[in-house]
Amino acid sequence: KVDIACYQKALMEQDSRAMSEFNKFLGVQHMIRHVTLDELCHERLDSIVDHSRALLTGVAPSVNRVDVSKRVLLIDEVDMLFTQRFYGRTWDGGFTLKSPAAKDLVKYIFTTRNSGKEIHDITNIPVYQTLLAELPEEMHGSLAMASQCLIKNWENWNEPKPELNEKRTQVGYIDVMDIDWSLSYKNKTVFAYLQFAEDGKMTHEVAEGKIGVDFLAGMFSFADLPRNYRYILGVTGTLTELRKIPGLEETLKNEYDFQHFTIAPSIFGASKLNFHHAEHVRLCDNQVDWISEIESAIESHIRRVPGESVLVFFKNQAQLQQLPKWKSYEVLSKRTDPSKVAGYVAAATYKGQVTLLTKNFGRGLDFQMKDSEVVVLQTYLSSTESEQTQIQGRTARRGNYGKYRLILCADHLRTKMGFNDDELKLLRGGDHEQIRALLEWKQQEKTLQKVKKMQQHRKAASRIEERTKQWEELLFGAASRAVKLSKLAAWNEEQCSLHYTLLVDNSGSMHGKRWRQLTHAVLRFKEEVLNSSVANSTKVTVILFNSTAKVADEKYHAAVANMAGLEDDDCSGRTSFRAAFEKCHKVINLTPPESGEFILFFTDGACNDQPNKIPVHEINALLADHVSRIQGLTCIAFGSDAEKKTLSDIGEIFKVYKPSLDFKLQEASTEESLASASSKLANRVPSIAAELSNCFLGAAIVP
Repeated sequence: KVDIACYQKALMEQDSRAMSEFNKFLGVQHMIRHVTLDELCHERLDSIVDHSRALLTGVAPSVNRVDVSKRVLLIDEVDMLFTQRFYGRTWDGGFTLKSPAAKDLVKYIFTTRNSGKEIHDITNIPVYQTLLAELPEEMHGSLAMASQCLIKNWENWNEPKPELNEKRTQVGYIDVMDIDWSLSYKNKTVFAYLQFAEDGKMTHEVAEGKIGVDFLAGMFSFADLPRNYRYILGVTGTLTELRKIPGLEETLKNEYDFQHFTIAPSIFGASKLNFHHAEHVRLCDNQVDWISEIESAIESHIRRVPGESVLVFFKNQAQLQQLPKWKSYEVLSKRTDPSKVAGYVAAATYKGQVTLLTKNFGRGLDFQMKDSEVVVLQTYLSSTESEQTQIQGRTARRGNYGKYRLILCADHLRTKMGFNDDELKLLRGGDHEQIRALLEWKQQEKTLQKVKKMQQHRKAASRIEERTKQWEELLFGAASRAVKLSKLAAWNEEQCSLHYTLLVDNSGSMHGKRWRQLTHAVLRFKEEVLNSSVANSTKVTVILFNSTAKVADEKYHAAVANMAGLEDDDCSGRTSFRAAFEKCHKVINLTPPESGEFILFFTDGACNDQPNKIPVHEINALLADHVSRIQGLTCIAFGSDAEKKTLSDIGEIFKVYKPSLDFKLQEASTEESLASASSKLANRVPSIAAELSNCFLGAAIVP
């Protein structure tokens, strides 16, 4: 039997429809399942989640373990497995405890916070005590953490935005291209149900059936999912591009035992795509010119005789909506109802039709060439060559003619792809081969950065997968209930991990009194974290920087008790914020993907970088890779002459990327004020960790 797995539901359904009659003709329809990778993860999770819930509640489990070891897995668009969406990422599974006491606790927190009242100690509240009495002693710590998580999550229950289905019975969230109605955020989505009921968008009876206290039951690595099958096959239209990525072919061979690579030529012969780099790559100086060029290109093509249809691809929804008239066109984005995708795709290639799409729709969708020539306008430079090839492939299909144009913004290329002025000049005036080679080189450079980061995350995800397998064997084995409950509690309490990166300025201007103040404050910070309830799940890396940056004592991600000391006054040299944030980026690259990040920046703000004291490129690179995990930035400015304006501007860059990010700028002109600032940071650790227990990628909570 064969599982044909695709990364996206609309593509999966498209292929299932296309192959249905052929499979029936061969008589193999009963042996083939079309599924998404997410559905395969759900399938594996269901039995573990069900048995974990039964362990806690005492109700007999009802879901059996699934064995795919004798099945074949065929991965459609196999190169998607090696993107940041899957490779190195984990899928989190859990369950909702829906006892009356659990529901009462959630409703108490909701109504109390909605009325404007604070909850200072939830553990002393009667509804909490009632639920605590119901739970095994092993889970008491987990309940305390879940309750803190609920209190914190009330503040931002609508981030990310919850979607309500047409029947007003289910909340879901956008995931890749679809709204996933099985996806839930741990101890957060419950407030979406209660608020929708409060607003009259859902009945109170429906909301009552959905709420409870969420617990984690396991975490699984996407990259390890195929390894459970007997055989693995993969198909893609960009195998040539995939094999260009250094080390990836070895990964396919060594990790997944792929033994053969076959490239089948097109039955339609040579491509009839009209695209020449020197003529059809358009570079705009700024955002305004870029928007204007896109609008002009759309108008130019749809007014041609006999007429063309236009597909305009944007990097994301935010860029798409910068087009002033975007609402007047058909749009395919994450918010598009999956059941309507096929209709939009069928209509997109009629003469004069304009369709705006996010990049997720640039792969796999079969746009039929009808009565018009299809023009593809791509409005950003793909970070991988394979993605660009796939987007180009939405036109000139099946032997038909088609056009492809690339419209780029210089500002985007500088911040996202690292272009310098000389490279932009070449892009404006180079010949076909020079421009082609430049774009390919920049894509390969970006791809290598992503691959390196994914490989680092892959190692962390593999460790998580191994722990889950051990938990799985324990859960289904003969161990006592007490032993199993202790492990379940550990899952829930360990996922609140927090990593502090301390950027410590030890340049010459910090010599003497300022350095003594700083070291005393860091010691105070360390002591208070050690005395907090989540000390065991907090790690610290100290980066010392002047004109260069290094990890103090080479202690990466150290336990708080073992974090590097700062006793010696070795302050000297000039100050480079570029070096500090570049090193910070490298450190966070190495942290486990489930860890939350908090950056503490200790400096007097006297930066010597030229021509700009603000390290825009380094910060943009850091945030591009890790903005979802970075929870906050605190800048502590030394001395009455500290350059606070520079530090404030740095904070604003972080806030642009993530408006909800917790940014604080604190002045520390005396030892007492600095110690107070550090104490406040340490005291926030428990609430920060409670927020992190949501699991940043979103836990798939199975009701």
